[in-house]
Amino acid sequence: MKTRSTLRRFLCALGAIAFGSLGAIATDGDDESLYLFSYFEDNGQDGLRLAWSQDGLKWHKLNDGQSFLHPQVGESKLMRDPCLARGPDGVYHMVWTDSWHSKTIGYASTRDFVTWSEQKEIPVMAHESTAVNCWAPEIVYDAEGEQFLIFWATTLPEKFTETWYEGENHNNHRIYSTTTKDFQDFTPTKLFFEPGFNCIDSTLLIENDQVYMFFKDESNYPSPMKNLRLAIAENVEGPYTVVEDYITPPDSWVEGPTSVRIGDYVYLYFDAYSDGNYGVLRSKNLKEWVNVSSELSMPDGIRHGTAFSVEKEIVDALLARDGKELGSLSGEASGSGNPLLPGYFGDPSVVELDGTYYLYATLDPWGGETLGCWESENLKDWTYRVLNWPTKEACSSPTSNANRVWAPSVVSGPDGLFHMIVSVGSEMWAGVAEHPLGPWRDANQGKPLVPGDYRPGYHMIDGEYFIDDDGKAFLYWGSGLNWENGRCWAVELEADLVTFAGEVQDVTPPHFFEAPFMLKHNGDYYLMYSEGKTTDDTYKVHYAIGESPLGPFHLASNSPILVSDESKNILGPGHHTVVENEGQHYVLYHRHSIPFRDNPMLRQICVDELNFDEDGLIEAVVPTHGESDFGLSSAVRELAGLPARASASGSRFPSASPDSVLDDNFATRWQAPDSSDEAWLQLDLGEVVSIKKQILLPEYAWVAMSFKIEYSLDGEDWAVLIDHIKHPVSGSPLVFESDVRTRLLRIVFPEVQEESKIGIFEWKVF
Repeated sequence: MKTRSTLRRFLCALGAIAFGSLGAIATDGDDESLYLFSYFEDNGQDGLRLAWSQDGLKWHKLNDGQSFLHPQVGESKLMRDPCLARGPDGVYHMVWTDSWHSKTIGYASTRDFVTWSEQKEIPVMAHESTAVNCWAPEIVYDAEGEQFLIFWATTLPEKFTETWYEGENHNNHRIYSTTTKDFQDFTPTKLFFEPGFNCIDSTLLIENDQVYMFFKDESNYPSPMKNLRLAIAENVEGPYTVVEDYITPPDSWVEGPTSVRIGDYVYLYFDAYSDGNYGVLRSKNLKEWVNVSSELSMPDGIRHGTAFSVEKEIVDALLARDGKELGSLSGEASGSGNPLLPGYFGDPSVVELDGTYYLYATLDPWGGETLGCWESENLKDWTYRVLNWPTKEACSSPTSNANRVWAPSVVSGPDGLFHMIVSVGSEMWAGVAEHPLGPWRDANQGKPLVPGDYRPGYHMIDGEYFIDDDGKAFLYWGSGLNWENGRCWAVELEADLVTFAGEVQDVTPPHFFEAPFMLKHNGDYYLMYSEGKTTDDTYKVHYAIGESPLGPFHLASNSPILVSDESKNILGPGHHTVVENEGQHYVLYHRHSIPFRDNPMLRQICVDELNFDEDGLIEAVVPTHGESDFGLSSAVRELAGLPARASASGSRFPSASPDSVLDDNFATRWQAPDSSDEAWLQLDLGEVVSIKKQILLPEYAWVAMSFKIEYSLDGEDWAVLIDHIKHPVSGSPLVFESDVRTRLLRIVFPEVQEESKIGIFEWKVF
């Protein structure tokens, strides 16, 4: 038996090597470590899948959820329960269940999870003629012995007959093991763990000079258990002493445990197969466990796998293969580019004045009482502004119909003023102002510029101004009914951008439904527009080319150029605008928020490059997540804050976890649970520090929130730092100056009601 001092040498020799569940000793104190989860789907016939995470709670599928390695060995050629261990040479070795009933397990190795060795069968139970199976193999590297330990569950019918009745289908498992140095020669198989009852799915974790084995109690008598239990030893070889209490919730049947340490916590994951989902417990001392499954977000269909730490470079490379980039760790500034804004908006329009940019957009869902407006000096840090006009009350007529405000277009006119055309209900109104923020005023004597009954059978919406190089102004607009048969009209305007200078013309190109936009490039006129339903993946951007602002227009040979790709979380891109910055064109458009929830009208503004080929065709737009510098390479979002960990009283959805407020990513957010007496969101700064400022980015910038911010040194005694319970505030960002020393901060929201719109995109502390 190894002594405790031997175990210490064992740990020191391992260092930060990640191996199976033992990879937990590589903590997130190392900024170069991230986490992978190996898993399978369905019956394992399609092979290995991988997900990655920064925090252990939000896991993201890699390779678009497709297999990294297809099974080629074993009687049934399955790849279930994949477990990986890293050796001292940087090679990752994987073992897996290759069949439901066999005497072998599968094996392969890799350095990068892309290129793999030849697969082979390891006949670990071939010497036992009655062996029923080899399930859920695990592998760890023993640096002291310079060898790999492999262990798994097997039923031998003639063994342990006193408990033969405990298992389903007369399975009566115990844990067996072998070792190898080179995966060519293996030591004779031996009994590794015998707790006195039927057990499967064992996995190891080393903590504080002890070895913890998590395993599933597979007993079926006197009543089914199907829970996770714990056994403890002083070294990996045992013997292991079983702890009496169960770990997992008593009302769920679970299996497939795997654990990893991340910061102060050990996370224990499990397949809650009776509930059809994955779960996770969290503990600081491996004695008291907290169920944080409500905060866990896993890929759909995930089954028994292994969590382990890896170098950041490995995840970077795997994401690069997917055309994606890694966001920052909590507390760092990533300058994440997409989505561009913290909130739900559609139909963007942008104008610039003296180096400051103003973005106008529809408030989601489905428009609002007015428009959304944002201001920025660097196209990254945006401040929400409130406009005095348009409003539903000010823009109303007998043909307004639904009377919601949406789809603005703002330009700097030839008269030196700023002009807006905006849809209100089923018609369009015109406004004018000396400054992009107003004050705005009606420009057409209190009546719509294009009334709702101007062309019966069509929506008179989605107006778009265009100013040609010679100063001539044009207006384009149009849409159809019932998501089809859209028409596009155009007319030249006088300098006031209100008076029609000619006859209205029908310039409808093929596949047009709504949202026209005119772009001029090298003397040609590009009429861009959207087709399909903005509520689903049929929405896309087309374009047609003409020789004059009023056409005729001919559909481009490579149209459409911006489409959905659900495998990359791109759904419903459209209703766009184009801006030019430092010689580069950019397309701003809306697409659906992530995850794609029941409400299809929560859209977010994104920006990507728009390029032309040598023949003058617009190249297909490549939608991105994360970094998009908008042509300003020196611009970085000023959201870097103190490192912290987030927790909450609960979340409305598993994907809306509290850690979202720290990731500098506007695709994620924490949302308070509906209908609670009180909801809270908390930051733990790790130690007592001085804070001077806090920045909050609410989920809905235009909704006034009631809340208070409290602080505490120990989590027991709390004092109020900021109080807006009686005086709700709106806007984004919400900036609060303070001078206090604390470790903990907590936002408290009283009486959260259903659909209360209480949520936070980011919470930064300085």
